Amino acid sequence: MSNREIAEATGLNPATSLHHVRMLADTGFLAAQDARRGRRGSREIPYLATGKSWFLNTGDMTTEMLEAFTAEFTAAPYEERTMGRMAAMLTEDEVEEFRSRIDALFEEFRSRRNKDGATQWGLFIAMHPSRESPGRKAGAGDD
Repeated sequence: MSNREIAEATGLNPATSLHHVRMLADTGFLAAQDARRGRRGSREIPYLATGKSWFLNTGDMTTEMLEAFTAEFTAAPYEERTMGRMAAMLTEDEVEEFRSRIDALFEEFRSRRNKDGATQWGLFIAMHPSRESPGRKAGAGDD
């Protein structure tokens, strides 16, 4: 989308949107595409997400991250989607081991950029203690 289209979709002032678009382009999250004719013949530059990976640890962005993933996932062809869910009984040490191994796997594949014939795939992972966990005290973390 162009800056104008992004501003309209997000409800931002175009100048504010442009600031953020330029920052995202400068940091490699967006890539400028070939210029095109916009409304009334104006020249506009569309931007495309690069798929650059990011991690967020803010605690209050859960809904936004889930919505972003859901939008991307449902836009993908049905026959190419894969989804799984599991429950695992883990000790504290095993939780840390699992997280460490997932981080290592993310890093291994993140470093495989720009290969001929490669197709970009999105991945989302979330981990949380289950409310049904027998070792979890009633009400713990439910606030």
